[in-house]
Amino acid sequence: MGVDDLCSLLEDYSQIYQDIRFRDSKLVVDGTNLAYDLYYRSNLDQNHGGEYLAYQVQVQALFKALADCGIKPYVVMDGGSGASDIKLDTLLDRARGKVWRAQGAALKGRRADILPPISTKVFEQTLNNMKVPLVRCFGEADCQLAALASDWCCPVLSGDTDFYIYDLPAGLLHLDHFQWESAKKSPTRSYIPCKRYTTSSFCTFFNIDRQLLPVFALLAGNDFVNIREMNWDQNVLAGRQREIELSQTACLEGLLRWMRGFQTIEDTLTAAMDLMPNMSQQAQTEVQTEVQKSMLEYRLPSSSLRGFFSQGTVPSLPAEMLSCVPDWVRAPLARGELGADILDLLVHKRKILPTQVEHSDLQSSNLTSRPIRKVLYGLLLGRGGGKVEEVDRVGTKPASVKVQPLVHGAAKTLRLDSLTQADRAVRLRVCLETLGVEVEKLEGVPAHLRLPVAVTRYWLRRANPEPTLLKALLMVMVQGEQNRRKGLTIGWQGYSNSIFRPLDCVVAHSFNQWQACLKDASQLNLLLCKPLPEPHFAWLYQGRLVHRRQKQLLNREPEEILHSPQFRRLYRRLLGAVTQPDPGANRRAGGPEAQLRASMEHLHLNTQDEEEEEEEEGEEKELGGAEDLDQGSDWPRVTVGTRYRTKDRKDRSRNPELGRKQEWEGIMKHKKENQRINKPENQRINQRRHKPQGPLGADPDWHVEYPASFCVVEGSTATIPCSFTHPAGLQVNRVVWGPRVVSSIIAENRFLYQGDLVSDCTLKINKTVKRDAATYLLHFETDGGGYTGPTGDRATVTDGEDVKVRSSVTDHVVKEGGQVTLTCTSACSFHQLDVHWYRNGHALSETGPALHLSCLTNDDAGNYTCSLDSSGKKTSAPWSLLVLVDEGRNKCRSDWHLTVSVVLKVLWAVFLLLLAGLVFAKRSAPGPEHEIVYSEVVR
Repeated sequence: MGVDDLCSLLEDYSQIYQDIRFRDSKLVVDGTNLAYDLYYRSNLDQNHGGEYLAYQVQVQALFKALADCGIKPYVVMDGGSGASDIKLDTLLDRARGKVWRAQGAALKGRRADILPPISTKVFEQTLNNMKVPLVRCFGEADCQLAALASDWCCPVLSGDTDFYIYDLPAGLLHLDHFQWESAKKSPTRSYIPCKRYTTSSFCTFFNIDRQLLPVFALLAGNDFVNIREMNWDQNVLAGRQREIELSQTACLEGLLRWMRGFQTIEDTLTAAMDLMPNMSQQAQTEVQTEVQKSMLEYRLPSSSLRGFFSQGTVPSLPAEMLSCVPDWVRAPLARGELGADILDLLVHKRKILPTQVEHSDLQSSNLTSRPIRKVLYGLLLGRGGGKVEEVDRVGTKPASVKVQPLVHGAAKTLRLDSLTQADRAVRLRVCLETLGVEVEKLEGVPAHLRLPVAVTRYWLRRANPEPTLLKALLMVMVQGEQNRRKGLTIGWQGYSNSIFRPLDCVVAHSFNQWQACLKDASQLNLLLCKPLPEPHFAWLYQGRLVHRRQKQLLNREPEEILHSPQFRRLYRRLLGAVTQPDPGANRRAGGPEAQLRASMEHLHLNTQDEEEEEEEEGEEKELGGAEDLDQGSDWPRVTVGTRYRTKDRKDRSRNPELGRKQEWEGIMKHKKENQRINKPENQRINQRRHKPQGPLGADPDWHVEYPASFCVVEGSTATIPCSFTHPAGLQVNRVVWGPRVVSSIIAENRFLYQGDLVSDCTLKINKTVKRDAATYLLHFETDGGGYTGPTGDRATVTDGEDVKVRSSVTDHVVKEGGQVTLTCTSACSFHQLDVHWYRNGHALSETGPALHLSCLTNDDAGNYTCSLDSSGKKTSAPWSLLVLVDEGRNKCRSDWHLTVSVVLKVLWAVFLLLLAGLVFAKRSAPGPEHEIVYSEVVR
């Protein structure tokens, strides 16, 4: 509900408000509205995924200001749509608007009031840490907010226009006028300057009966009624008709003036129908039905929250929910420990997914986390509970899809009504099975980072596009953990006053997928009664910082940016947990997991000395490391092979060369196996023994073709032509280049995949650097197996010092009108390289290995150089061209003049012939019957 533009109308008549100095009072806070409003007012970046730490600082500052002024806040949060589902259409309309605004924000970089996905969680977690009383209702919170404020005779803090309609004894403190940042502090009389609104002041000013306010709200904001089309009485409006046509606020004022003459709801509605003669009988009936619902919505019930805040008594569930909501859900839901949409899933089997800022051409980031939600739905609804309706973005429009809940693995042993009594080890297994993580992978990870690390491992495997931004994400996560432990927030304030810039949509989409996975995995973990400790959400992700780190890491490693030994140790620990392979998984060395691990440059870390190793072991207890798996928090005791694996990781970290050798051992073994099997004698043996399959088969339909070697000059751009084939009837799912991961789904940094999923696997490398020198292998996967090219494509990177300009003439002197071809040469072949040409230091428009100059004039004389990159760093020595001017006739100019002369003479002859034809036609014009024939021919 709510009344659009009512705030603007009240600004025109500010005398309705009362200026007060608010202090020493209870305050009922509309938490859901405040969580949104505070983020938007704080000028925080919305487009890069959230500035959560800066947001936490704002939340803390507001509630500290309340405490300093003796104000006791009680925060009330929404708990879903409620049993009546009265606001479904409003929620769907908001979803449509968010999708369009998100698209505009992605393209233009402007704010679009899209709340980052974890903001509400940060808001609630911050209040819990500050011991601020908080409750979640079992539906829309407006009525319960108003009822509690009425019982306590204290004001409501909100920006929702619904509270302009509720009859609140102590009134409304609207967020627009609540100046908490300008709180006046003193040892005894601190207060917050603000304005108070009351319905009595409003009704007195406009001279209407207070009981008619719900009717006013309905007529002003109902979907069936357009007050601009109402047949207004000119005399009643007293000359305001023109303003009504131009202004929505004037329309509201006109409606209020019109309502002055009525005392009862019935008379007002009857007269309102007369003002809408074109409304059908069905529409009138629907309006009357809406009025009845509106009356119920604005009627204050007895407060069920007073007992919760004073005695801890959990409110009862509405009667409509008793049959589908287990009783144990009440307490964790009321305390805010379960998500707001749990009731919507249980009652309506519907979930409206959040919108993030991303390009509409990319699929919704929520699709990556759908397998997590399917397990959540299975726990809530069981096997026979029916499908869940998910409302999510498809392109630029919200769409509804039915999703089948999933019950498998350890989840088969759990029942919703007895979930709290289930063994913790089983609940942990369900959580980790859903994320595809084994408990051993989380050894040594700080307790509150285990869920984010497990989510990151899931994201790395499932994300589409395939994520290539792991280093930046882990880097910011480690920085956040270090600053959290030190209590530092300096340098993390995300206030954004910079010029709006469009997003890097591919990078943003990948990070959006991670946040969607984190949000859904967190909700699953809460439903399972937190088998994994809850993370400190505010410190995990800082949007603009993550994007900035990603750009810095294009040519640098994390240890080159942050040199702290503590950072390096924790970063290494998290990285190992995310990328360590599962036992028995992807045993074929040429598989995508092996190539992914082999391609991770950041696995080759600097050597640790013995002193750092001892510090790392001593830090286990401080960070909540491996030992609390056995002692600290009911985790299963794990001892099998742990010591050996830890020793192996330490050996590889001490000796990067050994680590690289082990990472590549599998790929080279796989390549040799292909070479052995592809020998003619082995092909005959294989054909007799078994049908070839995938990369280990000898079927000639499995094939990759690219040059055996190529040369690149450092800083230049090169293209590797490539093609592949596979047996007919198979569909390619993914193409991966190594040793650096360059996927067919997303380009990583300077590596751009220009092929497709049919036969083209061309790779482009921009701004090459020395470390790009390697043997590149191609691996592609189909629904019938995968294949890795048996021979690699070896790249050589030179420094470009031997770049030279060669000429098609032996002398540097060319006669005027002549021609010359200049060629840029080096040790590398230039057929796939970008070459830039310069004359006397000024760039020419021509590009490519050869520069053709013809019909030379004195203007073409000068020093010519070529460069292999646009910066001009890899530039040849100058080649001087001298044009010798012929005192006689210039051949090019003579030829040109001759050509022009011939063309003009031909045109003159054609003109004379046409003129003669027209004169002859006029003298022998046809008669009328010829004209008829001519007309028939035209038809």
